[in-house]
Amino acid sequence: MRARHIAVVTVVAALTLLGSGVIFGDGQALAKRDPILSQTCLNFLAANFFGVNFKCYTLANGENIAQGVTLVDQFDTEHVTVRQSQLVCTPADKSGVPDGVNGAFFEACPEFHLKCYNVVPTQPPLGEEVTLTDQFGIETGVKVQATQYLCEGATKSVD
Repeated sequence: MRARHIAVVTVVAALTLLGSGVIFGDGQALAKRDPILSQTCLNFLAANFFGVNFKCYTLANGENIAQGVTLVDQFDTEHVTVRQSQLVCTPADKSGVPDGVNGAFFEACPEFHLKCYNVVPTQPPLGEEVTLTDQFGIETGVKVQATQYLCEGATKSVD
């Protein structure tokens, strides 16, 4: 189960960074607020996407946005309500799994984080079976269910 969440968060990060995803709020494109990423970070993402690792932390007292948006991805178009911020994910060095680029993203992109919001889906679970491939291996027969999170690129500062 953990590998699936890692893969989902990584894919969302790529869509946010590379502009492949489309997010609309109340019929209008939301203003891009992408963090300013270093050229080193952008080059790394273009060449080594499977070396990207995030460590996610739960948030206490996250802001409840309560904003309706439309999300478009490879599975469908869905109207959801964005609720409370739930996670902040930091670039992480991972050891113990041979992937050839451990630590590289952590070093290249320390400024890039993900902030994930809980969303209320409006459609029933998809139930579509997929095969996922990541640094831990290949997982077959995984069912994609309901939308649960919207993750966006973010920067953070320590108060």
